[in-house]
Parts: sequence; C-alpha cells; structure tokens
Amino acid sequence: MIRTKGDDPAARLACLHAGLLDVARRLGPHVAAIEEAFAGRNQRTALKIGEARGVALAAAGAAGLQVTGYAPRSIKQAVTGNGGADKDQVARMVALLLGRNVDGPSDCTDACAVAITHLNRGDRPA
Repeated sequence: MIRTKGDDPAARLACLHAGLLDVARRLGPHVAAIEEAFAGRNQRTALKIGEARGVALAAAGAAGLQVTGYAPRSIKQAVTGNGGADKDQVARMVALLLGRNVDGPSDCTDACAVAITHLNRGDRPA
C-alpha cells in the first residue's frame, strides 16, 4: 500500500507517482487495470480523484504498462453480479473470492475488485 503524507497536494501526487513506479519495478507487471473516472456528486472530490488517476496513468505509461480501464458499475457487476452493489457487498465478495479479508482502507478492497475484474476478462496477455 502506498501512503502519502502531508497537506501539499503536489508532494502527495509525487509520492504516489514514485510509489507506483517502485511497485512496477519490484513486481514487473505487464499490464495495469484502473477504475474509470466517474462524475461524482462532490466536484472537489472528483477533481482530487482525477488528479490521482492521472498520476496513476502517467506512472503506468512510464513503466511501459498496457492500461485497461473499467467503469465502476462494470467492476461491481463482475465481482458481485450486481452493477449497483454497495461497498459492503463488494468487500464481502472480494474477501470470498480471495479467501481472506483485505486489510486496509476501502481503497485496498476497491483495487482488488479492479484486479479481479481484469483477471476474469480472459483476454489479458500471457
């Protein structure tokens, strides 16, 4: 898990970028999956999510990864069978599919749900 510190948005985004590049270097993935942006109710939150998503895409590009995006509804559908599932339903199914609870904030469960969605697509590179 990548943890950023402080109140400076630029420093937090730089930390996220460096952390993602470090993960890519250490683990050597060939692909990355990311949740597509969605129109949130709170514009300020949507902007912050968009900034972080842009940093994640930049890091994936710098690492030479093929990136596939998934809409939130399609992730919920893939994991729970219900595109309108709530966070608790997604968390329970992720834990069931992985055979263990996911430690950490709900973002960790969300990331696992995106990975499960991508792995179940079947058209990933070998």
